[in-house]
Amino acid sequence: GWCAIQLAGVTSGIVTSMVAILVTCFVSCAILMGVVFRRVENRTKVEDAVRKLEVKYGSQINIVRGLLLLIGLPWIVAYTVVSALHQFVRSKREMFFGASLTEGHRGRLTKMASSDYITIVTWNWTVIIKYAVYWGIGYVVCNVLLGKFTNVFLSWLIVVTEDMDLPLVTAMLCGVGFLMFLIPIIPGIPIYLLLGIVLGPKAEKIMGGYHWSIAYSTLVGLLLKLAASAFQQGVIGGLCSKFVSVRQAVGINSPAMKSIRIILIEPGFSMSKTALLLGGPDWPTSVICGILGLDLFPILVATIPALIIIFPNVLTGALLVMADLKDDDNLLLYSWASTVSALCTACTVILCFCTAITALYYIEYIASTRKDEIKAISVDEEVAALEKNERHNAEVYLKVTSWDIVPIYLKGILILAMIFMSISCYILNVIPCFKVYTITSTIEEDLSGDIFNLLKPMGWVACGLFLVSSLLVMIFVFWEKRVTNNALNEEATHIGTEDEITA
Repeated sequence: GWCAIQLAGVTSGIVTSMVAILVTCFVSCAILMGVVFRRVENRTKVEDAVRKLEVKYGSQINIVRGLLLLIGLPWIVAYTVVSALHQFVRSKREMFFGASLTEGHRGRLTKMASSDYITIVTWNWTVIIKYAVYWGIGYVVCNVLLGKFTNVFLSWLIVVTEDMDLPLVTAMLCGVGFLMFLIPIIPGIPIYLLLGIVLGPKAEKIMGGYHWSIAYSTLVGLLLKLAASAFQQGVIGGLCSKFVSVRQAVGINSPAMKSIRIILIEPGFSMSKTALLLGGPDWPTSVICGILGLDLFPILVATIPALIIIFPNVLTGALLVMADLKDDDNLLLYSWASTVSALCTACTVILCFCTAITALYYIEYIASTRKDEIKAISVDEEVAALEKNERHNAEVYLKVTSWDIVPIYLKGILILAMIFMSISCYILNVIPCFKVYTITSTIEEDLSGDIFNLLKPMGWVACGLFLVSSLLVMIFVFWEKRVTNNALNEEATHIGTEDEITA
């Protein structure tokens, strides 16, 4: 859905507006939670709920903490500063007026902030900060490389295919779209938009109407989706299933993955099966089907409802072209097209969001209600052995990279990486960093023939901070791998020596 908003480019400020809304909602929720849970008994309930989540999801909760740290870093700093100022004013009032206004609490922060600090100081900050940086890397890659420069590539492709006939353009777009489907980070949305923009006008001249050209483009999009899914599942997924490390990486023995297997092997159509195939990312979903060894034909049949995602995107692309068409008097032929295009984009966002949420709901529902079936699914012994070894390695890693024993200069490197990444993400969201460039723009006219003109000065600053942050976290990762390997080697040497003595 996010990609659809960026790629459609119906209005230049829509992405900024969406981000502003999201940030506002985040801050409002934080303030509301602070007011609602201020009382001790309510805060205790929240802490109990958090502990239950930690028990259920284990170390995975640190992934969420990393995301919250990246997003909420400025607000965390502001909260700490305000708390310190509040406590300072309280202490001065107590000094001058002689009354105990701090309820016996002494410290640089307020009682509530001190309680929060005591809670979070026990967290594994080495992992949390690293996850925060990884979240930032993922966002910048998707926002800049995928959301911006994919637009540039597709606009160039539109210009190249402008003078080609319909069969050749269809074949070329199918080839390009198929290759794009094979790139894990690229979703199908920009491909469907491209079909609507390029094939729509081409087919309209031959078929005598945009309704037929949109239907043709939608059919091509569906066939392309099915072909790419078949290749991803049958070839890529089939090859990946032979590697134990890949099967372990996707968590093939986990309850969630077993729940996915139960959902997908159900015959025919079902809400859970359709939501899972449509709500998940294109490439990972199809590849996981191959890793699980599922039959190809039933999965392809269950993928046909992808039409509800393909059609509004194709229609959006066609409407973007129609919105610029003018008659002999230089008047717009379809003045309503831009408005309908925005509505189609909104529909795509809602559909993507609803299918993703529904898929997550059914995975959790199956995992909690059909435990006997999940237990009956055989365990991958090779993966189980590897996971056992990985758990031991993880224990050693956590021991040698504990925040308490990380050297101060490496703590500084990791903290700086997180700060730079957070600043970079906020700059990309709050400040205009890119020129307005949609899929219907051209490199020659809108970027003066140079794709790097897409970035404004603050865009270069944000990208520079991103690169510095990535370099810093690479330095830290190199260090933690080295100390972990040294610890494992020492342990193996010690065990080997004991075995020799015993022999």
